Amino acid sequence: MIYYIIYLSSAKKLFDTEALINLLKISNKNNSAIGVTGMLLHKDGNFIQFIEGDQQKVQALFNKIKQDNRHHDVFVIDDGWLDERLFADWKMGFRNLDLLDSDNTIKEGYSDFLNHTHDFHDLKNDKRGALMLLKLFKDN
Repeated sequence: MIYYIIYLSSAKKLFDTEALINLLKISNKNNSAIGVTGMLLHKDGNFIQFIEGDQQKVQALFNKIKQDNRHHDVFVIDDGWLDERLFADWKMGFRNLDLLDSDNTIKEGYSDFLNHTHDFHDLKNDKRGALMLLKLFKDN
Protein backbone atom coordinates (compact mmCIF):
# COMPACT_ATOMS: atom_id res chain seq x y z
CA MET A 1 0.00 0.00 0.00
CA ILE A 2 1.16 3.52 -0.85
CA TYR A 3 0.23 6.56 1.23
CA TYR A 4 -0.63 9.87 -0.47
CA ILE A 5 -1.55 13.47 0.31
CA ILE A 6 -3.13 16.02 -2.04
CA TYR A 7 -2.76 19.59 -0.85
CA LEU A 8 -3.14 23.19 -2.00
CA SER A 9 -1.04 26.23 -1.19
CA SER A 10 -0.55 29.81 -2.35
CA ALA A 11 2.75 31.56 -2.94
CA LYS A 12 3.43 34.58 -0.73
CA LYS A 13 5.38 36.04 -3.66
CA LEU A 14 4.91 34.94 -7.27
CA PHE A 15 7.48 32.43 -8.52
CA ASP A 16 9.18 33.35 -11.78
CA THR A 17 10.24 30.64 -14.22
CA GLU A 18 13.73 30.37 -12.74
CA ALA A 19 12.35 29.93 -9.21
CA LEU A 20 9.94 27.24 -10.42
CA ILE A 21 12.76 25.38 -12.20
CA ASN A 22 14.90 25.54 -9.05
CA LEU A 23 11.99 24.26 -6.96
CA LEU A 24 11.56 21.34 -9.34
CA LYS A 25 15.28 20.47 -9.31
CA ILE A 26 15.42 20.47 -5.52
CA SER A 27 12.18 18.49 -5.27
CA ASN A 28 13.44 15.87 -7.72
CA LYS A 29 16.69 15.43 -5.81
CA ASN A 30 15.10 15.32 -2.37
CA ASN A 31 12.17 13.12 -3.38
CA SER A 32 14.45 10.65 -5.13
CA ALA A 33 16.52 10.32 -1.95
CA ILE A 34 13.46 9.40 0.16
CA GLY A 35 11.47 7.42 -2.41
CA VAL A 36 8.62 9.93 -2.83
CA THR A 37 6.91 10.50 -6.18
CA GLY A 38 4.14 12.84 -7.25
CA MET A 39 2.86 15.72 -9.34
CA LEU A 40 2.97 19.49 -8.79
CA LEU A 41 0.78 21.92 -10.74
CA HIS A 42 1.22 25.70 -10.63
CA LYS A 43 -1.20 28.38 -11.81
CA ASP A 44 -1.42 32.07 -10.93
CA GLY A 45 0.75 31.69 -7.81
CA ASN A 46 -1.19 28.70 -6.53
CA PHE A 47 -0.03 25.10 -6.23
CA ILE A 48 -1.77 21.76 -6.06
CA GLN A 49 0.45 18.81 -5.26
CA PHE A 50 0.07 15.06 -4.98
CA ILE A 51 2.84 13.25 -3.08
CA GLU A 52 3.01 9.49 -2.53
CA GLY A 53 5.29 6.98 -0.84
CA ASP A 54 6.02 5.60 2.61
CA GLN A 55 3.55 7.19 5.08
CA GLN A 56 6.18 8.47 7.51
CA LYS A 57 8.28 9.97 4.71
CA VAL A 58 5.30 11.59 2.98
CA GLN A 59 4.04 13.06 6.26
CA ALA A 60 7.52 14.31 7.16
CA LEU A 61 7.85 15.92 3.73
CA PHE A 62 4.41 17.49 4.05
CA ASN A 63 5.30 18.89 7.50
CA LYS A 64 8.42 20.41 5.96
CA ILE A 65 6.33 21.90 3.15
CA LYS A 66 3.92 23.43 5.69
CA GLN A 67 6.87 25.15 7.39
CA ASP A 68 8.20 26.62 4.11
CA ASN A 69 7.82 30.40 4.36
CA ARG A 70 7.47 30.85 0.58
CA HIS A 71 3.81 29.90 0.72
CA HIS A 72 0.71 30.01 2.92
CA ASP A 73 -2.89 28.78 2.98
CA VAL A 74 -1.76 25.16 2.96
CA PHE A 75 -4.88 23.01 2.83
CA VAL A 76 -5.12 19.20 2.65
CA ILE A 77 -7.73 18.10 0.13
CA ASP A 78 -7.29 14.38 0.67
CA ASP A 79 -4.97 11.74 2.02
CA GLY A 80 -5.17 7.98 2.16
CA TRP A 81 -3.93 4.76 0.68
CA LEU A 82 -3.53 3.40 -2.83
CA ASP A 83 -2.75 -0.11 -4.04
CA GLU A 84 0.04 1.26 -6.24
CA ARG A 85 1.69 4.55 -7.12
CA LEU A 86 -0.10 6.86 -9.54
CA PHE A 87 3.09 8.75 -10.44
CA ALA A 88 5.70 6.00 -10.15
CA ASP A 89 7.85 7.46 -12.95
CA TRP A 90 7.81 11.01 -11.58
CA LYS A 91 10.16 12.04 -8.77
CA MET A 92 8.13 15.21 -9.06
CA GLY A 93 6.12 15.75 -12.21
CA PHE A 94 5.53 19.44 -12.81
CA ARG A 95 3.34 21.59 -15.01
CA ASN A 96 3.18 25.37 -14.98
CA LEU A 97 -0.38 25.96 -16.12
CA ASP A 98 0.28 29.68 -16.59
CA LEU A 99 2.19 28.74 -19.76
CA LEU A 100 -0.39 26.46 -21.33
CA ASP A 101 -2.24 29.13 -23.31
CA SER A 102 0.95 30.59 -24.79
CA ASP A 103 2.36 27.34 -26.17
CA ASN A 104 -0.93 25.63 -27.08
CA THR A 105 0.01 22.54 -25.08
CA ILE A 106 -3.57 22.21 -23.92
CA LYS A 107 -6.34 23.05 -26.35
CA GLU A 108 -9.43 25.01 -25.38
CA GLY A 109 -11.99 22.77 -23.74
CA TYR A 110 -9.49 20.12 -22.62
CA SER A 111 -10.38 20.85 -19.04
CA ASP A 112 -13.20 23.12 -17.97
CA PHE A 113 -11.10 24.07 -14.95
CA LEU A 114 -8.41 25.56 -17.18
CA ASN A 115 -10.90 27.75 -19.02
CA HIS A 116 -11.72 29.82 -15.94
CA THR A 117 -9.75 32.38 -13.97
CA HIS A 118 -10.10 30.87 -10.54
CA ASP A 119 -7.45 29.26 -8.42
CA PHE A 120 -6.85 25.74 -7.17
CA HIS A 121 -8.53 26.61 -3.88
CA ASP A 122 -11.86 26.07 -5.67
CA LEU A 123 -10.98 22.37 -5.34
CA LYS A 124 -10.87 22.38 -1.52
CA ASN A 125 -14.04 20.33 -1.26
CA ASP A 126 -13.63 18.35 -4.47
CA LYS A 127 -11.29 15.39 -3.81
CA ARG A 128 -12.26 13.65 -7.02
CA GLY A 129 -11.87 16.80 -9.14
CA ALA A 130 -8.44 17.53 -7.63
CA LEU A 131 -7.20 14.04 -8.40
CA MET A 132 -8.66 14.15 -11.91
CA LEU A 133 -6.90 17.46 -12.58
CA LEU A 134 -3.54 16.06 -11.46
CA LYS A 135 -3.99 12.90 -13.51
CA LEU A 136 -4.80 14.96 -16.65
CA PHE A 137 -1.14 15.96 -16.80
CA LYS A 138 0.37 12.59 -15.95
CA ASP A 139 0.91 11.48 -19.54
CA ASN A 140 1.29 14.88 -21.24
